[in-house]
Amino acid sequence: MEGGGTRMNSRLRFLAGVASALFLATVFGDAIIAADARERGPLAGIGRNLQRLARAAPPGSERGRPDLAREGQRVTVNVGGERREYLLYVPSAYRPGTPIALVMAFHGGGDNIDHMARFTRYPAVAEQERFIVAIPQGVARTWNAGSGRGEGAAEDRNIDDLGFVRAMLTQIKSTYAIDPRRIYASGMSKGGMLAYYIACNMSEEIAAITVVSTTMTAARCNPSNPVAVLHIQGSADENVPLTGGRGKYTARGTSYPPVQQAIDLWRTRNSCSANITQMPLSPDTTCRVYSGCQAEVRLCLVQNGGHAWPGQDVERWQERANYYVTRSFDATVLSWQFFVQHPKS
Repeated sequence: MEGGGTRMNSRLRFLAGVASALFLATVFGDAIIAADARERGPLAGIGRNLQRLARAAPPGSERGRPDLAREGQRVTVNVGGERREYLLYVPSAYRPGTPIALVMAFHGGGDNIDHMARFTRYPAVAEQERFIVAIPQGVARTWNAGSGRGEGAAEDRNIDDLGFVRAMLTQIKSTYAIDPRRIYASGMSKGGMLAYYIACNMSEEIAAITVVSTTMTAARCNPSNPVAVLHIQGSADENVPLTGGRGKYTARGTSYPPVQQAIDLWRTRNSCSANITQMPLSPDTTCRVYSGCQAEVRLCLVQNGGHAWPGQDVERWQERANYYVTRSFDATVLSWQFFVQHPKS
């Protein structure tokens, strides 16, 4: 009986996911496509991509949930005498010698590579869009994002996560034909803080980053090259508050800088003009696009959004926190769209 119930729940989740994907594709996708017809701006084409990828791997569906993650390789690399691990997914369409993009996706604090692969669906999108994705595992499930304030075990132990990223990148490049103009970083929460830190210190290699439900905590940031930035944030995030400081669910002893501080720093580093364009992404999300930059800076705000990856299935802890998790767009699809638009110049 228990097994039959599990199969039935799986079928119901599948049908719900398909319905959700069709709803998103027909309502929000068509709305954005209509906007595209009126104005070809930085968000042009997202509606079509949402429709196409929803059909291929709708959020919440069994088809879109990567069994693909389990088919990825678990790879280890030695960094300063410590064995580090990452999940590597290579699309079936890859052909040796043909340049391919690489996305490094970093999990949040307390999370792991398997869960990151599942809720973001990065392997499924990588298969559809033909890019390689690497999902590294943090020491003690966290990262050293360079705050200098000991925010978490990795920072307390001064773990060399930049060294890990460089070693992982070198190892992947030695096996696959990674396009040097298309190397990207993406991260959720603490993983987003690490993505910012990587952009600060590896700007000669990183073309663009996308970060979700996070802020920049790096104590120093002096990139030598422009890096495109897409930041997605919920206005009601109580883990990493939009306006900074402490929220109801912020880790003990931690106080975060405001999100706008990170945006302003990258506006300056990327030589953006003072012009800001407000662009609707979906019914509950508006993006501020900073123009005239050497590399674009974009901040997308989810109205009343909580600590979440847009498009993900709502999890129990988010329900308990009474967080709104938008399904009006998919942060993974939007991230890939942003990456496609921003190769290294």
